Amino acid sequence: METIISNYLPSAEAAKMQNDSTGLIRRLKRATERRAGNEYTVFVQEWNDTWLILRKTGLFLRPSTNGKLVHTLRHYQNGTDNVYGELLPKFISLILKQDVKMMSDQIFVDLGSGVGNCVLQAALEVGCESWGCEMMDNACDLAELQEKGIQRSKADVVLVNNQAFTPNLNEDLTNLFLDLKEGAKIVSLKSFVPHGHKITSKNLSAACNRLEVVQKTYFSACVSWTETAGTYYVSTKDSSKVQAFAEKNM
Repeated sequence: METIISNYLPSAEAAKMQNDSTGLIRRLKRATERRAGNEYTVFVQEWNDTWLILRKTGLFLRPSTNGKLVHTLRHYQNGTDNVYGELLPKFISLILKQDVKMMSDQIFVDLGSGVGNCVLQAALEVGCESWGCEMMDNACDLAELQEKGIQRSKADVVLVNNQAFTPNLNEDLTNLFLDLKEGAKIVSLKSFVPHGHKITSKNLSAACNRLEVVQKTYFSACVSWTETAGTYYVSTKDSSKVQAFAEKNM
């Protein structure tokens, strides 16, 4: 709770909760020391109500990076598969609430999670199990993702900021998605299905045939690299089209 207050609440709200006399943290500790269960329950409800208001108003703060670790981020090379920019809290909330309707009993995976902002936001905002995988230099590569079983995960939602990914990496990721369960959703900045793609006898085994894609639009203050609107894609793992085509053309 103290970590959330320090890193995610607006300064005015954080100051109230951190007040040594009247702050919520202090009141919770006093209730615990006195074994005052009823008071403790009231204070927890106050916390939940405050957090709910902040969620609805979109007043999440982006946590600051630990100064001792900033130098490690310099190892990223701009314009490569590993770097492009951030999806901002407002955008992540839109994705979680409207696009995929994330539930607390589901699993969220961010491929290319950076310092973990999206992973932490999903866990805090939805209460779901949330995982991130970052492809840092000398840390891991696609083969290591396979070893860890990411492609076979039980993820309900996979987030991929592939805005600057190479075609080869996007194709490799599409193959990983074959092992996602039916109905799993993939949110990406570029589509994993080529525009105008159709299933044929020659490409029947292509991984992208098992994805149903919907194009959507994001607006200002959604990504770190531009203030203008852009497109993103929500894909659903759906093998029924491939099965139907195979049965029809057998």
